[in-house]
Amino acid sequence: MKKKLIFLLVFIPIIMQGQTAKKDSKGYIRFGTGIFMDFESKKINIEHLKLSTLTGKDFFIEGGYKLKKGIIVSGNFSTSTVKEIDKANNYYKYDRYNYAASLGYEFNIGKHFKFFPQVGLSYFVYHRFKNPDKSRVYNFFNDADMAVNININYYYLYKNNWIIGIRTGTYYMLALGVLEGAWIGPYIGIKF
Repeated sequence: MKKKLIFLLVFIPIIMQGQTAKKDSKGYIRFGTGIFMDFESKKINIEHLKLSTLTGKDFFIEGGYKLKKGIIVSGNFSTSTVKEIDKANNYYKYDRYNYAASLGYEFNIGKHFKFFPQVGLSYFVYHRFKNPDKSRVYNFFNDADMAVNININYYYLYKNNWIIGIRTGTYYMLALGVLEGAWIGPYIGIKF
């Protein structure tokens, strides 16, 4: 996986340098992967946790469109998995699915570098599995919550409108009134 990511980060930009630029691109699509950190599960389950950090893999895909005033409207889907082990050696797995709608604005930081903050609303669906021997699943748990999310994107725009960047963000759970999680990771995409 690391070799593929290094290949994408090194060779795709080299190939894209010779392309011609398109004018007035309004829409974009991008996808990426990274690390998700769950803060609130750690606080709730601190008495029985064996591990001190709850992290997992995150994947997202997002599309958006720039309006006349420069505001960018976007929608995204992300999914992540967090695993933990308690003191009784019970294995838990949390799958998180996030559906979000956001508004953002793009700032130029140089000829090709862009800074793109976003604020939006998210609908989260959680699935929790308890699986001590990792062969069967029981204690299935579902939950759904609304949240306010904040994303910060920093990317490079190539001449042919391909983009490569890094994204970080967090979300605030409305029902619980807590900062629940954060993510960070690279992405690639294209403007059209």
